Amino acid sequence: MLKLTIALVFALTASAQTEVAVHLHNTAGVPAGEVKEAMRIAGRLFEPVGVTLRWKTCEAGCEAEAGMPTYVLGLAGAAVEMPLPGALGFSMLATGKGNRGAVSLPRVSTFAEANSVPVAAVLAYSIAHELGHMITRSKAHSNGVMKAKWDRENALRMGQSRLDFAGDDVAAMKAALVADVKGVSRAE
Repeated sequence: MLKLTIALVFALTASAQTEVAVHLHNTAGVPAGEVKEAMRIAGRLFEPVGVTLRWKTCEAGCEAEAGMPTYVLGLAGAAVEMPLPGALGFSMLATGKGNRGAVSLPRVSTFAEANSVPVAAVLAYSIAHELGHMITRSKAHSNGVMKAKWDRENALRMGQSRLDFAGDDVAAMKAALVADVKGVSRAE
């Protein structure tokens, strides 16, 4: 009976949706329609993780959301230097609570154009990739959304909404979020 109870509790916990706040700082001036579409696509990517993304577009200094992990992402223009050649974004895991990152609009646009994929799709996948790093507090890369460097095949799959998080990445994010929800929550 105890094993059945433990299994039931685990199953309910594993299937429960977790809300996380994502604050977007659009300093690059990404058009509102593209931001909205990117948020829709990124939200879909996190469904298998059991995560509902609560979006907030704001200027610097947004208040952290009470009772949920909060992540801050800048949609950056050309003035923000990317740490690695070819990187579309970065996460600052060693800064503060490790909940900050940025995505480069010029690099996202160049990658999208070179691969004939909508900018909103590449922006969504770049946001999801950086959120994956921040949620797990890891710089690790794998396949799918968390691949270190996307190629033409990945871009085509983005355009068709067929590039997903790998199973190990889903498990790592679920485990990290369970810890956050139990009181180790990161806020601004």
